[in-house]
Amino acid sequence: MNILVVEDHDLLRHATVGMLCENGHNAQGVFRAEDVDEGHSLALPDLYIIDLNLPGEDGISLAKRLRRARPGAGIVIVSARSDLGDRLTGYKTGADIYLTKPFDAEELLAVINSIALRIKGSEDEVSCKLDTVRLTLHGPEREVSLSQSEVRLLVGLSQARDQVLGHALAASHLRLGDDATSRANLNVRLSQLRKKMSLAGAEEPTIRAVRGHGYKLCLKLHLS
Repeated sequence: MNILVVEDHDLLRHATVGMLCENGHNAQGVFRAEDVDEGHSLALPDLYIIDLNLPGEDGISLAKRLRRARPGAGIVIVSARSDLGDRLTGYKTGADIYLTKPFDAEELLAVINSIALRIKGSEDEVSCKLDTVRLTLHGPEREVSLSQSEVRLLVGLSQARDQVLGHALAASHLRLGDDATSRANLNVRLSQLRKKMSLAGAEEPTIRAVRGHGYKLCLKLHLS
């Protein structure tokens, strides 16, 4: 599985990633929640291992928005907090499991195998499926080809809080600047992307402008 470890403790992050790779997984680690949005060399993760006590955005907030963006992905919360209230809060994010630190490597691997079975057997009812490798969007009507920048933008929108991105970040995903000319180009590129999504059969509206802020993805995407 493709696994992203979100852990601010350097030694623990490196040890966990190393253990996962030794056991046949494609794993990578990041230091904070915000790094999940910046992109990384790993293919789109099948499963996220998230520490609660992160600098900046905490693990609870990250788990919630990842669950909204990717209902079929695996989410494992790990924390030194062992109180029932903390565990219940973790599960309310939609996490598959809450592991208390320190945990045994064999237990984590067993959890991952269990989640892998769930992911393999699940059939999510979604509006469209975005293939981030083949750069295609499969909708109710047909499959359409996308550019790499269009895929980056859709991934960014789907994983953002409330599926909303500001103008600057949306432009960044499309490799545009943030000046007036770039803003005009951004609107053109978004119009082209909306047409492709409509061609695939996505229900309107697909992406709408949010006055004074940016853009909102108005449908659920399954990312693979």
